[in-house]
Amino acid sequence: MPANSTNHLTDEIRKLTYTESLLINDYLITENRILRSKLAARMRLTEKDRRALVKNGIPIKHLLHQVMTIVRPETLLAWNRRMNAAMRIWGSAFF
Repeated sequence: MPANSTNHLTDEIRKLTYTESLLINDYLITENRILRSKLAARMRLTEKDRRALVKNGIPIKHLLHQVMTIVRPETLLAWNRRMNAAMRIWGSAFF
């Protein structure tokens, strides 16, 4: 198989994977919004929940306003600042 044929095939697979990822993300965002709308009360998050949201949210902080439904993006960024400050004071063993 010629090299450019392999590159073309790789590019096509990458496009399909990317397109499927976008479709999956759109579905999950919609599903999350629907489920969130069904909850009557305010959701209480544990520190572990907050750390998980920060860990996964910070890499996409420029997109948070599009995907977050549990808390506001500003809240997540504040948690991140608080956790970073605590790590500077207490060290990584704290988190």
